[in-house]
Amino acid sequence: MAENQDPSPSLNRREALNTIAFWCATAGAVGAIGVPATRFLVGASFEEGAHKWVPVAPLEQLTTDDFKRVVFEFRTVDAWHEVTKEGLLYARLGADGKPLVFSATCTHLGCNVNWRKDESRFACP
Repeated sequence: MAENQDPSPSLNRREALNTIAFWCATAGAVGAIGVPATRFLVGASFEEGAHKWVPVAPLEQLTTDDFKRVVFEFRTVDAWHEVTKEGLLYARLGADGKPLVFSATCTHLGCNVNWRKDESRFACP
């Protein structure tokens, strides 16, 4: 007659330590690579940047009937180098006398839009 054998595999001490060491090393590698990789992919999206207002035009130059094309300059830090950049926008006074300002950068392709007064609309070239 056949002996009564236990069908469940037995795990000896060496195999248990090898398994524990493997999963500890795997967890360490995932942490060592995964945390920096996640930080790289997320970038600075959770950090609040330094915002400051840039004067673009005196209110006396703005009217309520037409947009004024305004080129403005601002200083920014690009890595370790501080540079002066230019921006383009359209501004006018609203019906309540408050400034109404739009970026001239098209949200579709990033080109500069033009104000067509005769059509009362902005047009992407």
